[in-house]
Amino acid sequence: MHVEVIKCIAYGPVNQEENIFLHRVFDLPFAPFEGLKLVHGDWAEEVESVEWDVEEQFFTCWTEYDETYLGQFVDDDTLRTLVATYTGSGWEETEEHHDPDR
Repeated sequence: MHVEVIKCIAYGPVNQEENIFLHRVFDLPFAPFEGLKLVHGDWAEEVESVEWDVEEQFFTCWTEYDETYLGQFVDDDTLRTLVATYTGSGWEETEEHHDPDR
């Protein structure tokens, strides 16, 4: 069963208009659920929320450990380094996300 996991890097001065979203697809032998701890190599995070896309037939999970730098100055080099750390381990940057509340 394909599960898309989405991670958010929030870095705007006050709001979340400048968020970066990363995603990764995992295969699970069962439906994901809130509280499930996903572990892959050095990465481990707990699932905070789960959505089922009826039309596309896949689950989307949001993790609880989003990187948040709201109200902090984060220069482009630091931000790109953080994103490169994730993309280097299999995450992909995406412009869209499925949760309108995020």
